[in-house]
Amino acid sequence: MDAEVPIMRFTSLSVAVILSVLSPLIAHAELTLESAVEAALSRSPGRGALRAQALEAEAAGRETFGMRLPRLSARSGYTRGDDPVYVFGSLLRQQSFSQEHFDVGRMNEPALHTNFNNALELGVPLFSAWELQSRQQLSALAVSDAALRLELDAQRTRFQVADAYLRVLQGGALVAALDRRVADASADIESARKLQEKGLVLGSDYEAARAIQAGLRMRRVQAGRALEAARGTLAILLGVAPEAVQVSGRLSEAPFGGDESVQRFVQAAEAGPELREAGLQEKAAAVNRRQADASVLPRLSAFGMLEANSRDLDRNPLYRMFGVRAEWAFGDFSYFPRRERARRQEEAVRGQRARLKESVGVAVTQSYQRFKGAQESVPLAAEAVQRAEESLKRFWPLYREGRQSILEVLRAEAGLADAQAGYWGTLYEVHQGYAGLLLAAGALDAEGIAVLDRNLREVQP
Repeated sequence: MDAEVPIMRFTSLSVAVILSVLSPLIAHAELTLESAVEAALSRSPGRGALRAQALEAEAAGRETFGMRLPRLSARSGYTRGDDPVYVFGSLLRQQSFSQEHFDVGRMNEPALHTNFNNALELGVPLFSAWELQSRQQLSALAVSDAALRLELDAQRTRFQVADAYLRVLQGGALVAALDRRVADASADIESARKLQEKGLVLGSDYEAARAIQAGLRMRRVQAGRALEAARGTLAILLGVAPEAVQVSGRLSEAPFGGDESVQRFVQAAEAGPELREAGLQEKAAAVNRRQADASVLPRLSAFGMLEANSRDLDRNPLYRMFGVRAEWAFGDFSYFPRRERARRQEEAVRGQRARLKESVGVAVTQSYQRFKGAQESVPLAAEAVQRAEESLKRFWPLYREGRQSILEVLRAEAGLADAQAGYWGTLYEVHQGYAGLLLAAGALDAEGIAVLDRNLREVQP
C-alpha cells in the first residue's frame, strides 16, 4: 500500500491569523505571483472541506481500530409475571428456591413473581470474516485519497491564481498600448480635420480614418473591461476588494527551462495526484471485492458475562458465563449478487483508470504543443511589432508631405495595435501555457509558481 501523505491540520483560529496578517499586505503592497498564490491557498474555502474529509477518514480508521478491542457493555431489566417456567427459573437464579416450591399446584399456577436482572458482558471479536481488516485498509486508502485531493485542489488553485494574475499583466500592457494608439490616432484625426477644412484631405478618406479610430477606441473599452474582469477574478480568489489588487512584474520573453520532451511531462503525469488517486480507488475496489468474497465466512467472538438476579434488590447472587459465539449465514441469497457487483465495480474502476491515463496523456500532449507553439511564436510576434512601428514611422513623413492619406496613417496605427495585441497575447499564452502544462502533468507545485514568478521579473532586453 502506498505510504500515506501526511495531512496538515489547520484550525479556524490559525486560518484567521494568517488572513489577518496577509490582508493588510495585499491591500497596501504590490503582489508577487508567489504571494498571491499563498494568500489564495490560505483562504480557499474548498480546502477547508477537503481537510474535513481527511480528518473524517482518519477518524474512521481510529473507529475501526477501536472495534478490534474488547467491548464492555451493561444491561438491566425488570420483569414480573406468572409464567411457570419464568417463575421457576427466576427462583433458581435468585437462589431463593426452597422445598415448598416443589408443590405441584404452586409449580403449575405460581403467583406473580418479580425479577431484577443486571449483567456485565465483555465481548472480543476473534474473526470478522476480514471485515475489520478491510475497513482498516479502506480507511487508510481514504486518508491517502484525501491528501491527494488536497494536493490536486492546491494545483488547481495555483493555476486559477496564475491565470488571473497573468491576465491582469496582459490586460494592463494591452490597455497602455491601446491608450497610446488611441491618443496618436486622435491627434492624427485632429490634424486631418484641419486639413480637410482647407480642402487638402478627401472627405471619404477622413471618414474612413475616423471609422478606424472608432474601432481603436472600441478595442480600448473592451480591453479595459477584460482587465477589470481579470482583476476582479484575482480579488475574489484572494478575498480582497478589486481596487486593492496591485500586481507586480511584467510578461517576459525569457524562456522556460530547457528543451524537455513531451514524454517527460507524460511520465510526470503518471506519477501525478490525479492518476495516483485513481490508483487508490482501484485498490479500494479490490479490497471491496475481497471482502465480498469473504462475506460468506463465519464470524467468531468470545464473551464473558457476570449476571445478578434479585427479587427485591436486597441480595444479588452472581453468575458467571464464558463462551464463544459463531454466526454463519448459510442461507444468504444475496452473496452471489454481492460478489458479482464487487467484481464488476473493480473492473469498472480499472477501466476508468486506464481511460483517465489516456486522457491525461492527451491533455499533456496538447498542452505541450500549445506551449511550444506560443513560445516559438514570440520572436515572430516581436518582429511584427517592430515592423508595424517602422511602417508607422515611414507613413508619417509621407503624410505630412501630402504623399499619403490620413487613411493610410490610421491603418498603420491599427496595424500596430493588432501587432501589439498579438505580442502581449502571445506572451500571455507562453506563461499560461507553461502553468497549464505543469497542471496537466500534475506538477504545478510551489517551485513551478516560483519559476513563473522569476520570469515575470526578468529585465527585458
